[in-house]
Amino acid sequence: MSSQPRIWFVDTSTLLSMAADTAIENAVSSGIGLDHVRIVDVVHRELAYRATRPETRRLAQTATARMPSTWRAMDTYFLTEDEIAEAQDDVADGRTLKDEYEHWAEATIITLARQAVSRGNVLDIQFMTEDFEARRVAFTVPGVQPKSIHRLLYERVQARLMAADDAQTISGLLYRSGRSRTSTTVDDFILPNTKDLGRAGQP
Repeated sequence: MSSQPRIWFVDTSTLLSMAADTAIENAVSSGIGLDHVRIVDVVHRELAYRATRPETRRLAQTATARMPSTWRAMDTYFLTEDEIAEAQDDVADGRTLKDEYEHWAEATIITLARQAVSRGNVLDIQFMTEDFEARRVAFTVPGVQPKSIHRLLYERVQARLMAADDAQTISGLLYRSGRSRTSTTVDDFILPNTKDLGRAGQP
């Protein structure tokens, strides 16, 4: 698709979901393979904050401890708050934010991609996020492929890189750990109709 190497951006919600079970972590890591991964500074700050909250402490601490050494941190100091806030507004789509930093990490990644496109760069970015609205906005940026863990599983099943039964098992782990609102069926991964996968990964 492009002359650029494939780069994955993984957000906080995905990292927390991966930390819920080693089987989830292994499935995502297998999907990423040896591609480049960037973790933006905002995600690192969010993980540090989540590690102070009782409801997410264990997951955040696990996510931080298990972060692969090959996944590189990326500074975003050159982005302005106004630029990120514009993307945040697009993600919120008129809804009142829970707090001023809701969707902030996702908006930061979207802003990075938008700026790259504006400079004429050809992108091949895989954006892992469990935030459905962030995926909706990121999908409008050329060269960006947003996906939830469920979508990654679906693509691997369709490519015959993973058994549908195994994908459904991972979906069940996400649901039982509170990291997904729904648990998908084997048929959801086998059949070409992916309509019901849209919000499956939204915790």
